[in-house]
Amino acid sequence: MLEAHFRAVADEGDLPHHPSTTYPARTGVNVEAATLLRLAEHPRIVAVKEASANMDQIATILSERPADFSVLAGDDTWTFPMLAMGGDG
Repeated sequence: MLEAHFRAVADEGDLPHHPSTTYPARTGVNVEAATLLRLAEHPRIVAVKEASANMDQIATILSERPADFSVLAGDDTWTFPMLAMGGDG
């Protein structure tokens, strides 16, 4: 259902979109890496704020994302480690 929701939002808007739901403590749900990587193929879904604190998930997203998809730290604590792994900010 999350994938369908984010696709519908991206389909209806004219602006680039970046889901910021990979923060289970705040949203109550984690967007799995496989789901996020499918969403990253949508032309208007251009980035994610990744704050799951799950380094395996972050590494998977960073290594398998499309070249034009940005991965941003959703929590200041994770900014440096994510940059070191190839994140974008």
